[in-house]
Amino acid sequence: MPVANVKSSWTSGKLVFQDKSTGTTLLTLDGPNTTVSLGATATLQSPFSVASASGAVSVKSGTLYVTKAGVAALTIADPTATTDDGKTLTVISTTAQAHTLDNSAGSGFNAGGAGSDIGTFGGAAGDNIVITAYQGKWYVVSKVNVTLG
Repeated sequence: MPVANVKSSWTSGKLVFQDKSTGTTLLTLDGPNTTVSLGATATLQSPFSVASASGAVSVKSGTLYVTKAGVAALTIADPTATTDDGKTLTVISTTAQAHTLDNSAGSGFNAGGAGSDIGTFGGAAGDNIVITAYQGKWYVVSKVNVTLG
């Protein structure tokens, strides 16, 4: 929707963006509570990247689809403290391979050092790991068929 079709107003201390033609609420920002609400018809698309070869993972948020036909050996550095806090990255395999996500040059996942610095995917399409950054470390939110070691 072009910006010209959007109007904004302050309503009960909240900044509300609406479609000019229908009056439908598209987005509400509630600053004091640091919340964002989307209207019923609005959607957000998360940014995504593709890893079709082994190498360094440079993205720190969104979704990374691993599409390499053979095993992908991926490395990921520790996030930057404060700057990257709250960023969440989902790494998901689209191929039936035992890919690896390696943080051995960093502090290991969950700050576990060498005991948890490599995530090895189980070898099925759909295997995935979700990690979030906080104070220079990657913490595992969830994982499906990925083993840390």
